Amino acid sequence: TVEKLLALIKPTERGVSATPAQRDEINALITSLEAGWQGEDALKGSNRVYLLRECEVAYVGQTSSKKANAAGGKFRGRLGRLLFATTALYQHVLEAGPASNTGTAATKLLAINMIMFRFLGIIPGATILRGDVGVLGPEAISQLETSYNTKL
Repeated sequence: TVEKLLALIKPTERGVSATPAQRDEINALITSLEAGWQGEDALKGSNRVYLLRECEVAYVGQTSSKKANAAGGKFRGRLGRLLFATTALYQHVLEAGPASNTGTAATKLLAINMIMFRFLGIIPGATILRGDVGVLGPEAISQLETSYNTKL
């Protein structure tokens, strides 16, 4: 359940300090929850509202965050966390208007990541990272699977 997942994640500093056993249990719950979405397109129909929203990042499942982290980049790497102690981490996926000037119904999607921190544990600050959101085709997915030796 979602409640159990959030309880498991809470003591892991958003996944950075998760032990292998914790990570296995968390990943099993995530896989179980994701199975309910299999075959669905999150960008279409009634599912769209679950993707296009403002969210706090509770967990990042990468196994090492020595140099950087998928959520927060170098701010969430080992040195970054030492200098910029994370106080909040958000990811918003938002519609930014038409994808082109052609007048088509397609919309451009943006991912906005915000990392709030305390520099040296004292001075509050924030940084915002922006990226484009799109659907990967089979060739791009295959290249990523090969590059990272994983199944997507």
